[in-house]
Amino acid sequence: MSRRDPFAQAMIERTVNVMEAAEMISCSRAHAYRLLEAGEIKGYYTGYRRGLRVIERSVEEFVERRKEEAGVGG
Repeated sequence: MSRRDPFAQAMIERTVNVMEAAEMISCSRAHAYRLLEAGEIKGYYTGYRRGLRVIERSVEEFVERRKEEAGVGG
C-alpha cells in the first residue's frame, strides 16, 4: 500500500454513509451529495451493497472550516 495513494489511505480511515455524514453536518442527504460533488467532503464508491462511503475525517474537517468561517469557537 502506497502512502500517496488516496484510495489506499481511505481504506484505513473510518467511513460513514451519506446519511450519517448529513447528520454530522446537520444537512439533508441531497446537500451532502452536493458537498461530495463539489469536493467539500471526500468519499468513494465501494460497490453496490455498501454504495458511497464518506471519509469521516473529511466531514469533521468540513464542519471545523465552517465554524471558523462563522467565527464560532469549539
